[in-house]
This record gives sequence, C-alpha cells and structure tokens, in this order.
Amino acid sequence: MNEESIINLAFNLSELDIDYWDTDSDEYALARQLLNDGINRWENFENTKWRELIDTESTPLTSDHSYATPSTLFSPGSWVRTGDQFWDVIQPERIADYSGSDAYYCYFLGNAKDGHTLNFNPNITMPTGTADYEFYKKATQTTTSTDSVEMSDPNFLSYWIASKLGEDGMDIDLFNIAENKLQQMKILNMSGYFGVPSNIESPLTDDFGFGV
Repeated sequence: MNEESIINLAFNLSELDIDYWDTDSDEYALARQLLNDGINRWENFENTKWRELIDTESTPLTSDHSYATPSTLFSPGSWVRTGDQFWDVIQPERIADYSGSDAYYCYFLGNAKDGHTLNFNPNITMPTGTADYEFYKKATQTTTSTDSVEMSDPNFLSYWIASKLGEDGMDIDLFNIAENKLQQMKILNMSGYFGVPSNIESPLTDDFGFGV
C-alpha cells in the first residue's frame, strides 16, 4: 500500500465515504502527518527490531580504512565481511583496547545528524573487493502520495489515522484496532520462518548490534 491508499482507507473509516481528499488539500496534509506519526509509533514500539528494517550494504574497497555508510543507517549488525573474511564489529569505546592489534575488527562512528562511517583496523592492509554488511535502518517517512511503507500491515496506519480524526476526539474503537494490529505485527516479527526452528543454540557475538 502506498501513502494515498493508506490515507484513502483512513478516510473510509473516519468519514464512511469515498469522496476522498485531494492530495494537495489541507486535510490530506494532516493525514500525512498522522501517518508519519504512526510510522514513528511502529518504529519505536517496545524496542522491537523489525525485520523489515534490516538492510544490506556492499561498499567497494580501496586502500582507505574509513568508508561512508548509507544515510539510513540507525545501528550496525554484528559482522562485516570482505570476501570470506569476517570482521568483528566492536563498540567505539573499545578502540583503545585494540591499539597495535592485528585482529580483524571494525567499528562504526557517527550520529544521525552527521552520518556514520565504517572504520577498519588501520594495522591491516585492506583487501580488494567489497565490504558487505547488514544494518538496522531508520523507517521511511512518506512525503508523496506514491511513497510506500516498510511495515507488514499498513492497515495499522489507516486505523491509526482514522482514530485521530474523530469530531469528538479520539475514536477509541479505531485506536484499539490499530493497537491490536501493531501487537500482531510484533508477534509475527518474533515468529520463526515456516519449517525453520526459531531457537538459537549460541550467540554469534557478545558485541552490540542485532543478529546476536
């Protein structure tokens, strides 16, 4: 579902009508703000690590030891790979512990405002090829009617928007439906894949990031 489809369904739920708002109307602009508020609600819901927000990156390597990361990066995973070599991702405050080390480690520096960099142990000559890694990204906010969202059940957003458009204040019934859809997404997110056991016998690493 794209933004317009989500907002049109919210219109159906709140107005019981199909004479939809024009995409350049004030009503549509308000609905977009509520939609993005719902995305924030989903993104930060009970510290859930949503599978839909796990992304991948492949960065061409040079002789440099520092590389820019995607602007959407929120937090890194546990490993970075160059060919068949796995590099441990360490926390930046541990860099001093590795002074003079020839271990295959790397670390991410930066913040949401200025962006992040991926940095490799400067004591190791960089290999050729690419650096490949997973990362947890920021949820996409919609800005145009054709933008899509990442969540598995966008109907949550329609009920979320509609619940806040009642003439007498919040519509509790619609709000409860939205919250139930949010809970169901979390349950689905915590479930294993069909036919694949969801238990993990041992962690990959004790460092920060997801995938442990």
